[in-house]
Amino acid sequence: MFLYFFGCLAGFGFLIERMYNTLSRGNTDFKRIEIPFLMYSSIALSLSFASFICGLFCWFNFGKGLKQVLMQETKMRSGQLEAPVIDLDA
Repeated sequence: MFLYFFGCLAGFGFLIERMYNTLSRGNTDFKRIEIPFLMYSSIALSLSFASFICGLFCWFNFGKGLKQVLMQETKMRSGQLEAPVIDLDA
């Protein structure tokens, strides 16, 4: 997990460095590709940030009930799981 977070942070640093280098250049050689490059790199940066946040959610919620959800079918077959009561009058 630490390797994943380290890779995400390294990717953030690389994308931000590339965006900074593109914006800080004063020459006009890259004017035609500057806008598409910035658009795609900002999309990649935002998706990387979203996957980083989802990774943090998974890491902090690890071991908090997924096993019970996955074992429900086995419990139903063995008769250990009671069916929930559904109030149809509500």
